[in-house]
Amino acid sequence: MKKLFSLFLSANDIKTQLRYSRPVLLDIYTNVISPGRTDRHAVMAYTYWETANTTYLICDNTWGNTGVHICTDDLDATTRVLYLS
Repeated sequence: MKKLFSLFLSANDIKTQLRYSRPVLLDIYTNVISPGRTDRHAVMAYTYWETANTTYLICDNTWGNTGVHICTDDLDATTRVLYLS
């Protein structure tokens, strides 16, 4: 049986879920993907990309755009995470 979890997770925890092919729903401040806005927005992370110094979550921004990169450094303690386990 699948269980729904809602937690504050680290970037490593999110990457672990994505490695197991579990998409992660992130509730973030909209200014992370649309500078100047201050409301909240849900995006669906489906994979990630790492450079030497940075990890990016690759998301569907639910506004019709896929492949949106969100730097994990931009996520903070207010980011809520939902995933199935």
